[in-house]
Amino acid sequence: MLEEIFTDFKSMLGSSGVSPETYYTLGLISAILGKSEEAEQAYKKAIEARPDYWGARYSLGVLYAEKGRYNKASAELMLALGGMPGSLRIYRKIAHIYHQQGNHEEEIRIYRSALEKLPNHPHAYLLHEGLGLAYYATRNYEQAIGKLRKALEWQPHDPHIRVNLGTAYLATGKTDQAVQEFTNALKLKPDLLSALRNLGTFYLRTGQFEGAVEILRKAVAVAPSDANTHRKLALAYQKKHVEAKAQEHMRKAIELEQLSGGGTD
Repeated sequence: MLEEIFTDFKSMLGSSGVSPETYYTLGLISAILGKSEEAEQAYKKAIEARPDYWGARYSLGVLYAEKGRYNKASAELMLALGGMPGSLRIYRKIAHIYHQQGNHEEEIRIYRSALEKLPNHPHAYLLHEGLGLAYYATRNYEQAIGKLRKALEWQPHDPHIRVNLGTAYLATGKTDQAVQEFTNALKLKPDLLSALRNLGTFYLRTGQFEGAVEILRKAVAVAPSDANTHRKLALAYQKKHVEAKAQEHMRKAIELEQLSGGGTD
């Protein structure tokens, strides 16, 4: 169906007076169909016809980011932000580009700017969470905890925020709070892999091998193709002197690593 619409829109381009909206729509359809080059050209045509077409600039910036052309992506997204200064998604996209580049200082700057401009946005918790994760990436763990707790005030039933907060607590040695947040996350979403992995790993490192086996077995059930989880479960079984199970999961971990073409950490 989309291919037919794509063909119809392309046939319109030969006529005179093609609107920027037509080019933009063609760009969106092309992007959905994986025709990135045609999408790029269509967005550019829309912008050429209407330089203040902020939606087209945003979409072009996203397309550049997907292709790893980060400088061009940032330039288009900053232009789009100038035309749509209240757009939380543009702020987040720019911050994500800096995150992918490992430029966490700029990522932090963007999130801070967004929170100054949009403190009462209905989804401002995403900015607090993003800023918390950026602080974590720069090892500013206390600041990370502060922002993640702020995000949690907005979204107390979000298990992913609780896992991230638990991880930040672990980094500062606040193990009781960390375990509580991982446990709270699992109450909200019992099959959340990140919570199972973190809690299982904590039990393993602190010698609570019975708990480690229980939690890591659940993690393996959720992600049976994850070599790292099998290897951790093997170690937990080994510590409990259950050699047959330890060998079974270690073999599985090795098989999965070989299938993926390498190891995991």
